[in-house]
Amino acid sequence: MNAGPHADPAEVAQLRRELEDARVRLAASEEALRAIRAGEVDGVMVASAAGHEQVFTLSSADERRARAELARSAQHDALTGLPNRTLLIDRIQHALNRRATGKSVLAVLFCDVDGFKAINDAYGHQAGDDVLRTVAQRVCSVVRPEDTVARISGDEFVVLCESLGASGDGVTLASRIGATVAEPIRADAGELVVTVSIGVAVVAQKVDATPLALLRDADEAMYKAKRQGANGIELFDEHLRAMAASRLKLLSDMRQGDFNRQLCLRYQPVLSLECERAIGVEALIRWQHPLRGLLAPAEFIPLAETGDLIPAIGAWTMREACRQGANWTAVERGAPRMFVNVSARQLAHGAGLVRSVKLALDESGFDPTALTLEVTETALMEDAEAALRVVNELDELGVGVAIDDFGTGYCSLVYLKGFPVTLLKIDRSFVAGVARNRHDAAIVRSVIELAHGFGIAAVAEGIETSRQLAALQGLGCTYGQGYFWSHAVPAAELAPELFE
Repeated sequence: MNAGPHADPAEVAQLRRELEDARVRLAASEEALRAIRAGEVDGVMVASAAGHEQVFTLSSADERRARAELARSAQHDALTGLPNRTLLIDRIQHALNRRATGKSVLAVLFCDVDGFKAINDAYGHQAGDDVLRTVAQRVCSVVRPEDTVARISGDEFVVLCESLGASGDGVTLASRIGATVAEPIRADAGELVVTVSIGVAVVAQKVDATPLALLRDADEAMYKAKRQGANGIELFDEHLRAMAASRLKLLSDMRQGDFNRQLCLRYQPVLSLECERAIGVEALIRWQHPLRGLLAPAEFIPLAETGDLIPAIGAWTMREACRQGANWTAVERGAPRMFVNVSARQLAHGAGLVRSVKLALDESGFDPTALTLEVTETALMEDAEAALRVVNELDELGVGVAIDDFGTGYCSLVYLKGFPVTLLKIDRSFVAGVARNRHDAAIVRSVIELAHGFGIAAVAEGIETSRQLAALQGLGCTYGQGYFWSHAVPAAELAPELFE
């Protein structure tokens, strides 16, 4: 220590005492920390160089309580206080171990809140949190004290029930949960009615089951309930097990190196309803599976979305459609407009989609003004501001955008007027009844008039009869497509007279 040549001796001595006191305190603090971690102490006494004593009240009981709270928070959901996925899996394993020596039924109920995203979007995340807490309380109010209710992700809850008398008891409990959750919830915006879709998986036989397998089975049943409509209940059975195994095998096949070589496109003409001549084609993807034959998109695209394969499939589709369009242009068929579907997942990738489109156009030399991407209104509204940026970038490239399945989603007209879209495609569900149902006819008329009001054209999908065609012509619909003229076929099989 260098205090300088003119330092006061008393000040130097005081400084030395303070430094020694700090050294002692530091050593004591390090010893206290070691003792606390070991759970050995109720307090630590520190002697200072200045002759004073100080007691740090660092209780091992407080430390144990802190450790217990930390352990609890690692196994419980912060929002609802329910067990989380980690604790649930542990409890399912213990339940399976106990059941190995008995004959009772064990059930896992997988509950998913229907339309929860719409609640968050409409009322905000605070309201969404309040709904989740209410759902948690209501589920807990129905089950027995020995049952476990867990929240394993955003809007997903799981109930574990042991010692049931029969497999049907799990379905009975699910029904009670569904009815209780569906009672109106009072919120700042008014009353909300929330429902849940529930999948039930049971262990009634002496089978080798694991926690993850039970959760997977219940989840599979829940998704079947969702596909059949909100507020449903499904019991997992051998048929669902076979379907789940089939989907897993299909997903595995999609991850193989030759998957892209098995993809192909089929083309369905889009015609002017005034002269019934094709103005373009819609490119529709198919999978030529080596064992299962030609698979339609509905048979593998939803599965591809779960495996994060959509960007690669979408990029392949874009390249192949543009290549085919360029080939047709080169053989003097003109430049038929190419319609290509884009999924919500592709749209969410934003810049990745734009790069994919630009690369396909550059590689093929296809005219960008002859390319139209079809996006559902639901996909556009998932993040309208981000979607608008993407659509504007596509518009700058010269690429058109059509809103597909118009009328089946919840597209806001406020947003619609801001999107540089070029077409509205009327969903086939309305076209099917346009010639015999006045309500369908009124909806179709409204969409056509809306499109004309925006200065764009309307396309009717799914035309199958001459009566439907006549009705649409009478309503002033510009374009149409459907089996009335052609199924989706390979490029070489398109009837040339449709383009003459």
